[in-house]
Amino acid sequence: MNLEEQLKKHFGYNEFRAHQKDIISQLLEGKDVLAILPTGAGKSLCYQLPAMIIEGTAVVVSPLISLMQDQVVSLNKNGIEAGFINSSLSPQGMHQILSHLNTYRIIFVAPERLADESFLERLKSTKISFFAIDEAHCISQWGHSFRPEYRKLSLLKERFPKNPVIALTATATLQVQGDILKQLTIPDAWVLKGSFDRPNLTIRMTTKTNSERQILDFLEKHPNESGIIYAGTRKGVDETFLSLQSRGYQVGRYHAGMSDNDRSTFQQNFVHDKLQLMVATVAFGMGIHKPDIRFIIHLDMPKSIEQYYQEIGRAGRDGLPSECLLLHSGKDIILNKFFADKIEDEFERKMAHKRVQLIYNLCTSYTCRRRGLLGYFGEIYNKSSCDSCDNCLNDGEKIDGTEITQKILSCVYRLQQRFGIKHVVDVLRGTNNANVLKRQHDKLSTYGILSQNTEREVRSYIDQLLSMGYLERSEGDYPILKWTEKSQQAISGNETIQFRKGHEKVSYQQRRFRQPESLFEKLRLLRLEIAREENVPPYAIFSDRTLLELAEQEPIHDEDFMLINGVGPVKLDKYGERFLDLIINNTPKPKVKTHHITKKMIQEGLAIDEIAKRRQMTPGTIINHFLILATEGFSLNIDRYVEKDKQELIVKALKKVGSEKLSPVKEVLPDEVTYDEIRLVRAVVDAN
Repeated sequence: MNLEEQLKKHFGYNEFRAHQKDIISQLLEGKDVLAILPTGAGKSLCYQLPAMIIEGTAVVVSPLISLMQDQVVSLNKNGIEAGFINSSLSPQGMHQILSHLNTYRIIFVAPERLADESFLERLKSTKISFFAIDEAHCISQWGHSFRPEYRKLSLLKERFPKNPVIALTATATLQVQGDILKQLTIPDAWVLKGSFDRPNLTIRMTTKTNSERQILDFLEKHPNESGIIYAGTRKGVDETFLSLQSRGYQVGRYHAGMSDNDRSTFQQNFVHDKLQLMVATVAFGMGIHKPDIRFIIHLDMPKSIEQYYQEIGRAGRDGLPSECLLLHSGKDIILNKFFADKIEDEFERKMAHKRVQLIYNLCTSYTCRRRGLLGYFGEIYNKSSCDSCDNCLNDGEKIDGTEITQKILSCVYRLQQRFGIKHVVDVLRGTNNANVLKRQHDKLSTYGILSQNTEREVRSYIDQLLSMGYLERSEGDYPILKWTEKSQQAISGNETIQFRKGHEKVSYQQRRFRQPESLFEKLRLLRLEIAREENVPPYAIFSDRTLLELAEQEPIHDEDFMLINGVGPVKLDKYGERFLDLIINNTPKPKVKTHHITKKMIQEGLAIDEIAKRRQMTPGTIINHFLILATEGFSLNIDRYVEKDKQELIVKALKKVGSEKLSPVKEVLPDEVTYDEIRLVRAVVDAN
């Protein structure tokens, strides 16, 4: 069976994302699977496509009603029979679905439903293809969002031993991974852990100064883009909501103190693009299947790295550039540890304290955010710079901080390593506050030796020393500063230490996405119009990524439209005519053919990715220019784009299976050979 053909037929995608094909293949062979992939990596496809291939009904366990509803809408738009069973259904609606279970390819249920004996008996009389457990980390007590009802899923293998189980999660440390396998009783499952890196997300963490002003400055740079603003308290949500609403923003809010109806209305309006912004507590987002969220703002520090990672994972699920901003202050760690202290179970309380300390360390670090984030999940990030976090993007002035370091370390030492950052800063700056004077610390030789620096500068220097390992902070409610093994080297003058000052450069990804083409905007308006007509979320029609490809490649025939990623036969039939009409009527004839501009860059020896960056196009569009140039007789030397040994393999495959369709060629080649490489080699072979 050709999985690529099935993918295009049912979902309109041209090729699989990383690891999807391997996961699907294992499930098709009847094996239990645990897939640990980041949000936005396409986990849902790992059970949706097999459900279309394996005979029977796939039962998907999902924790939230909204998530079930959104997925069912999207599947139905692709012509796939899917339904859900949850408390939102009327008794008549429930009976209707239960009576016709066999007609569905996918049925979504809440975890507690599988503890209902009558429902299990109903499943026994239904041909089940497999079980899928979404958000599987909820079954583990080691996870950040343990849900007791998930523990009931341990009976699945006992009641349905012949049906494979696929468990999927975006956040799982090694401890959580082992617990998922144990609790689901699938110890021999095939496990795949993909990279947790989300390269399309730019990550920024900065000190909270004036949060209202910081939000407004950020929003000015993101006009007409969807985003979520997380606040740590209901009061914070309400105040931010009212502030933004008074300034004319289309904004909603979501927290546990609101009525179910109000929460649901705001959520639906956000998903359907009737609202641009949602201000919410942590209660919001787990069930949001909205791929075009362009930014996430945290007004307060989350309680753990896992929580933070899951929440920023709601941005950029379509793979397009998105931004994450976290505002933090010293009060956050005190407040989060206060809440941690209220946990009765000693083990859970210690775990909560540890999580709070780790996220605080990440916030105050001056090294690559991505490296720290991935390191928490056991992944090594080897690049010297990610070029998409505030620390790596900061190319501002560097100053010699050796003498300042010696002054700070000396002050910590003379304070007998018994005080926290605030007190150390007050002594260094010569502040006359009561605490300093009462302890006679104004008599110390280090009193006032950094009086020429602002409080913010001195705090920044201390944070950088903590990040570089010249100081450490104790745990507990009142963390104190202490020397480390490296402190003595710095105080003796054996090392030169540099501090960083200055502003961030803007990543290419952000520059590119902030300059949308007018055709792209018109396509978005048409999508919104159709979505309103059908009362579905706009992304259920086409994703932003699909619209971006349409704007770049400007197809004018059905055949070309079908080549766009995200367009399958069902959507071509339903929406093709309206989108093609818009493209035809809004595409001016270029004075210089666009592929000839690319030709000039090829002749300059530029790589495909570099050409794409300069031209603000996708690499796929540049590949298409290569193919057009080949048909025009341009001598195409692809040695710098496709390795020689790969070229030889592709040529042999083309001779063996023919070149009319790419899928059979890909099938006989190693996984590392891409479709783009096949297209380039085929173009050269055809031209010769």
